[in-house]
Amino acid sequence: MVFKLRMACWLMSAMPLLAFAQAPGTLDVSFGTSGVSNVSFLNSSSVSRCMARQPDGKLIMGGQYTSGGAGYMAFARFNTNGVLDNTFGTAGKAAIQFNNANITVTAVHVLADGKIIAAGVSDGKPALLRLTAAGTPDNTFGTAGVVTFDNDLLGINDLMIVGGKMVGCGIADQGNGRVFCVFRRNADGSPDNSFGASGFTYTNVGSQPTLTKMAVQPDGKILLTGTTYNNTTLFDLILFRYTANGAPDNTFGANGKVSSVFGTNSAYEQGASIAVQPDGKIVVAGRLANAGPTVFLVARYNSGGTVDNTFGTNGSTTIKFGDNDEAKAVIVQPDGRIVVVGSSLSGTANRIALARLSTTGALDNTFGTAGKTTTLVGTRAWGEAALLQADGKIAVGGYADISNLRQFVAARYHSGLMVGTQTPDPSVQEPVAYPNPAASGETAYFRCTLTRPATIVFRLFAADGRLVHVWPSQSLLPGEQVVPLKLPEGLPPSVYHLQWATDLGTGSALLTLE
Repeated sequence: MVFKLRMACWLMSAMPLLAFAQAPGTLDVSFGTSGVSNVSFLNSSSVSRCMARQPDGKLIMGGQYTSGGAGYMAFARFNTNGVLDNTFGTAGKAAIQFNNANITVTAVHVLADGKIIAAGVSDGKPALLRLTAAGTPDNTFGTAGVVTFDNDLLGINDLMIVGGKMVGCGIADQGNGRVFCVFRRNADGSPDNSFGASGFTYTNVGSQPTLTKMAVQPDGKILLTGTTYNNTTLFDLILFRYTANGAPDNTFGANGKVSSVFGTNSAYEQGASIAVQPDGKIVVAGRLANAGPTVFLVARYNSGGTVDNTFGTNGSTTIKFGDNDEAKAVIVQPDGRIVVVGSSLSGTANRIALARLSTTGALDNTFGTAGKTTTLVGTRAWGEAALLQADGKIAVGGYADISNLRQFVAARYHSGLMVGTQTPDPSVQEPVAYPNPAASGETAYFRCTLTRPATIVFRLFAADGRLVHVWPSQSLLPGEQVVPLKLPEGLPPSVYHLQWATDLGTGSALLTLE
């Protein structure tokens, strides 16, 4: 059906906006207390390494703690102002007890129906937990909301939701060595037998592999990063790509594998996070160690797996904050600049650390101080996860030592971006997008009346602010215009932001994919 939104709903206010007045890289004081929120669970030490954003802007943090010899998967939900959401769990917090103390949460996602899926480790095995939108175990999923399995996996290192199915990864110990494993499971938690062999695929990527994070490209191909060991160059950054069906992608590197040395032969390079640019280039962030102080490492690859030598110095950039720095998350902004988030240790103080790079890999001097900013929360703090909100602000999740207790921490920073909040172009009149809801792979249409010639660029953002697609710019004449927008294949059902931009301003609308 045709879904027509009034200009007041579609287009953003033309009033001056606070974000213009706030320097990129500074804390957003409208969030929590001076830009930071923290939450504790009982009197137990708790750690969070993952974060998700709901379509309504609320933030979900996932982590774990141990109390009385039992392990708990723990979650907190924050309203958009950084205050705990009392409609979730008990006073904004939910904790699910397991029958062992070895519990870790590595990923959390909000599903299209509002339910929450978390992944991690329970007693050395993979574990999936599904919660209702209210923060209680979803008893329609597995046993009391929990699905565990084995298949030689030592746990789940990361998880993505693709087309309503769960795609996850981890290290598998098959007795004769450790290998990469990728699996796909149906929405009910059962194995997806159309993927790999009975839902699993295993690959020997080299000696002593470590696996950190994954990413799924718009075409469904699956990227993993971590390290492998080489007798000459020691621990090297690895990037591996599978096809959408779970086979090694022979068009990428050598039979799906790319191994990179960016320092000396004695340096340790490790990938910790992956972001895919709209042009298909792949950004990996992590650390470079054993060659002086440990520093942030950011590398960029072409879509076929070759190092992009137009980025940084011979394809990589290192960023130094303190004595020991490590990147854990990377975001590609809609304007192409790259935000890297992690931690920095200087003396005894560990701080949340952010840096922003230009599209060519140089530090962006418009962000923080000379492209970098750090935040000390309590006595020590770690940045572990990051996402770009729909309004362009940067949300960071992690944990900190506060009052002698380790706690979840969320912080929000200004980016200077005006995603979805720029001044509308008055020459774009009577905008209409249809159909709405639409479906992945279909063609949507944008109709408007122009009062002048204009070049328009259309972008599609996920609910968490990630840029997922950019259409080629279109030069349009005055009068009524209808622009076809072929939606990418493989987008999961959710609410997306369709943004259009001209030289005079932008407009934005919510587009639902079923």
